[in-house]
Amino acid sequence: MNILILEDSKERMVEFRKRLREHTIYHAETAREAVSFLRSKQIDVAFLDHDLGGEAFQTPGKDTGYGVAKWIENHLEFCPKQVVIHSLNAYASKMMQACIPGSQLVPFAWTKL
Repeated sequence: MNILILEDSKERMVEFRKRLREHTIYHAETAREAVSFLRSKQIDVAFLDHDLGGEAFQTPGKDTGYGVAKWIENHLEFCPKQVVIHSLNAYASKMMQACIPGSQLVPFAWTKL
């Protein structure tokens, strides 16, 4: 399976890679990188974080996971079979979910608490 992970935390990526090692992983740290993978690869599952670059943005913008969700909403032909929103930003996560039909909210996806 081809899996896209939009995540800027190195610690969380260690967990993702550990648990998904049997699959092909495409790792994006920016919204632009994520969209590039969606355009060029056949992605089966996407894990989308919202807050990128170490900052929490209360107003979702194009350089966040929300920007990727909006792009998917406008380009459904590139929408993966499954989208998991794993951001801890509850406000932005719900906005992202509203953009992508059938997406799932899993705010604590493979974090060590």
